[in-house]
Amino acid sequence: MPLHTAQQCFNKGDDVEVLKTNPFTIWLPSTVIRSTPCKKTRNGQIYVEFQTLSAEEPSGSRREYVNAGDVRPAPPPELHRYFKVGDNVEVLYEQKGWRKGKVTDILKNSMYFVSLDGVEEEIVKAEQWDLRVYRVWDDGSWLPPLDFQQMPQKNRPEVELKSRGVKLRIMCSRSWKDVFSEGMSVEVKRDIEGCYGSWHTAAIVESVGYDKFLVEYEKLKTVNGTQFLKEEVDASYIRPCPPEIRSFHQYEHHDRVDAWLNDGWWEGHITEVLGGLKYTVCLMNTEDEFVFEHSMLRPRQEWVREKWLTAREFDRSSSDMTLKSKELKIRIKCSGRTSKPKFSKGMREK
Repeated sequence: MPLHTAQQCFNKGDDVEVLKTNPFTIWLPSTVIRSTPCKKTRNGQIYVEFQTLSAEEPSGSRREYVNAGDVRPAPPPELHRYFKVGDNVEVLYEQKGWRKGKVTDILKNSMYFVSLDGVEEEIVKAEQWDLRVYRVWDDGSWLPPLDFQQMPQKNRPEVELKSRGVKLRIMCSRSWKDVFSEGMSVEVKRDIEGCYGSWHTAAIVESVGYDKFLVEYEKLKTVNGTQFLKEEVDASYIRPCPPEIRSFHQYEHHDRVDAWLNDGWWEGHITEVLGGLKYTVCLMNTEDEFVFEHSMLRPRQEWVREKWLTAREFDRSSSDMTLKSKELKIRIKCSGRTSKPKFSKGMREK
C-alpha cells in the first residue's frame, strides 16, 4: 500500500496505475482519458481506461471514474535485473496488474516462485520480466528511489577549439572500462552460424585489454552442457540490457519487435496478427518466419549514444540526422571583404 499519495494533476494520455482492493490489492495499468484540473476534479475522481481489462461490450477496454487517491504514475521502466530469495517484488498477476509479494525460490530459466500478500497464502511461478522491485509512491516520489543504471552523462571532458570564428567542440570518448563494469548485466550480439544477429543476456566477468571483455552467458552453455559459456567479446558487440517496456496492447502489422528464440532475442517485424495474442514474425537476419505468443515478444529498442531509443524514436532520429547532413553548411566568419594581394610603396615584383 502507498504511504501517502500526493494529489497531483494528470494529463490526457498519461500512463498511470489504479489501485483495486477487491478481492485483493492490485495496481492496474491504465491511461488517463480526460485531463484533471489541478484544483478541481469530478468529485475527486479521474476518468481512466484500463489497459488490461475488457469492457462488457466487445468494443474495447473498460473505462470508469476512479478516486484520485487511488491513482499513481506508472513507474518508469528499469533495466533488466535479477532477484534473490527474500526480495520484496511486484508480480504481473495473470497479465492484469501488479501484486506485492516476496521471492521464495529461484528456478532455472529465469523463473521464480513468489509468495503473494493476501489473506490466503498464494504462491505463483513468474518469469523474470514479469517481476519488478516493490516500491511505494510517497508524496510525489518513489521509495526506495529508482535505480535506472544509466550510463553517466556528466563529467564528460569537453574540449573547445576556437579559430577565426570557427568553434569546434570535441566530446572526448571514455574508456570502455567506464561503460561496462565487472558483474554488470548486459546483452551480447553473436555473429556466428546459428545465432547470427541475436542478442543474449550475459554478465561481465572482467576486461581483457582496452576494448574486449570476458563475459559469461546466462543461458548459453558449453558443448558438454556442464557450465555456462564464457568467451571474449569485442566491446562494440556489447550493450546494457534495455529497459523493460510493457506492451499490454496488441502489436500491429509491420511493428518491429525482438522475439525470444533459442535463448536469445532476435530482431524482426510482425507480418501477420493471429488470434489468441499470437503473431507471425519475420526475423530480420534470416528472413525465416515463426509464430510467437505475445509474451515472447518485446518492442524493439536501439542503444544509440548511451541512450535507449524506441524504434519510432530511432527512425525519427535517423531521419533528422539525414536531413541535417543534407542541409549542413559550414560558415567561416571572415572580415566581410574579399582578400586582395597587399603591396606597399616601393615593393618590387618578382
